[in-house]
Amino acid sequence: MPWWQPEHLYVDDIVIGVITGLIDLPIINELSIFPNPASDFVNVSLNNRVGEGDLILSVKNAIGKTILEKILYNIHSEINIPTGSFATGIYFIRIFDGENIYTNKFIKN
Repeated sequence: MPWWQPEHLYVDDIVIGVITGLIDLPIINELSIFPNPASDFVNVSLNNRVGEGDLILSVKNAIGKTILEKILYNIHSEINIPTGSFATGIYFIRIFDGENIYTNKFIKN
């Protein structure tokens, strides 16, 4: 009798995982975003100055596609991001200061 027939098949602890949606990213109070919801632009305020030196800013849409990424030099307070060309939806702004990643979200109308 072939090995694949039911008499010779044994199953032990099968685990199946299913992704059912997006995982919420931690929202850090180091970044304030306004206006929110936005139309043509958002301002990002770096509360308590996130680290020292250059920053890497990225904007991702709800499915994780990077819409904008750039290096910011000598930023100490507020960043203006034009959003007029963004599609309507939820976006995540992420700032990396060399040690930490800070994330917050905004809605584009």
